[in-house]
Amino acid sequence: MAEVQVWAKVGSADEREDEAGIAHFHEHMLFKGTERRGLGEIAGDIEGRGGYLNAYTGFDVTVYHATLPSESVDIGVDVLADATQHSVFAEEEVEREIEVVLEEIRRSDDTPHHVLGDVVFETAYEVHPYRRPILGTPDSVRSITGARVADFYRRWYRPDNLMVVGVGDFDAERFIASVAEAFPAEASAPRRRRRAAEPEVAAPRCRVVHRPFERGCLELCWPTVPFDHPDTPWLDLLAFILGEGESSRLVRRLKEEADVADRIDASSYTPLDAGLFGASADFDPNDLPALVSGLAGQIEQLRHEPVSAAELDKARANFLAAEHWERESVSGQARKLGTFELLAGDASREAEYLSRVAAATPVDLLEVARRWLNPERALLGAVLPEDTRVDEHALREALSSGVERCLQRYRAPRRSPAAAGASDVES
Repeated sequence: MAEVQVWAKVGSADEREDEAGIAHFHEHMLFKGTERRGLGEIAGDIEGRGGYLNAYTGFDVTVYHATLPSESVDIGVDVLADATQHSVFAEEEVEREIEVVLEEIRRSDDTPHHVLGDVVFETAYEVHPYRRPILGTPDSVRSITGARVADFYRRWYRPDNLMVVGVGDFDAERFIASVAEAFPAEASAPRRRRRAAEPEVAAPRCRVVHRPFERGCLELCWPTVPFDHPDTPWLDLLAFILGEGESSRLVRRLKEEADVADRIDASSYTPLDAGLFGASADFDPNDLPALVSGLAGQIEQLRHEPVSAAELDKARANFLAAEHWERESVSGQARKLGTFELLAGDASREAEYLSRVAAATPVDLLEVARRWLNPERALLGAVLPEDTRVDEHALREALSSGVERCLQRYRAPRRSPAAAGASDVES
């Protein structure tokens, strides 16, 4: 099998203020027909050869990908080059797709974790465009026209702003030649991303929204680093230790022992610009204060006590195994190459990333936790059932109490003056 991917260096964070949701909407439209292929023919040319075609939109990139037999890799290049450079945007198809995307937004509004994601990013980013939902809003989507989609297309979908990744059992030189022919170079100034810089978080932030859901979900997170930062591998390892797998700290201590969460995990999100390190959980609303306090305490412990060598070695082994499994498919390999090329600036940077994972020590993880997981920079978003009587002030109190209880374990006990004097004499 072979994988052909076209990475467009544009995502929802590159939209203008009046374009919310257009990057994602544009992704939908690229399979609707080109100057050479009519409606349905783009997917048909791939599927007719036993292949699979799809796409996704993120904050920083939009990716179009085809998985198909190796002998048909030239067709994959031709179809994706045609779609990303020669699409047409018939007004009737735009109107039809508006309804599709509006239904996608309605479904997401009925999904607790999707609602939580929007809450967290709106809380974490006050000026940076990561704060806006990738899907856009119902009003912004309804305002989309064929002309606006075409304008976005002309602005961003040019050969100098596209990258092709190919993985599989095929002739590499022939593949490169077919890409060069399908994406002719053009003389133009490269597109420049213009994004507002996010100011430093000066104090903890909490945001609570209520929805007609039965259970609650939350995320406690901290602003951290972009993908190409040297701390990224250590934050990834820290997330594994904290909340990846049934033997991780959060699962053992808060889900199994304290029984204050139905599901709990941790992650490190490092996009093109500064990302977030966080822990998320599903829970019974009655357990919310105890859960928040427990989470804050577990994070604070990482800033005061190195993880054990055995704990680090286990997390490292599991992390590298997961990385290996991602490369078991041609699509997984292509995704890794594209990610490091666009977010780190060079696909070869993956070797540097893996070497830092292999060489990480408990002291390294202690220092990275101290550097980024300061409780004064904590961000908390929660989605609660409508009848839950817990407000943002109560959650701040729970955060503070969890940190304080942890700190008490690391403070030296105070001695009375008499005891201190006796000790001095004895010495």
